[in-house]
Amino acid sequence: MKKSDKPEEIKEIILESGIKVKPVYGPEDIKDLNYEKDIGQPGEYPFTRGIHPLMY
Repeated sequence: MKKSDKPEEIKEIILESGIKVKPVYGPEDIKDLNYEKDIGQPGEYPFTRGIHPLMY
């Protein structure tokens, strides 16, 4: 993944172990939580995913 890539432009990442991961997981990936209240978008309140959109 290049630094200039935006999460919405990257479809999937394949780790060296062969596991496929998404650059960003959303509400459809976590059915048991209130996504906006408990997780939020990267770089947005409640900042559980970091203060910068591309931070991990």
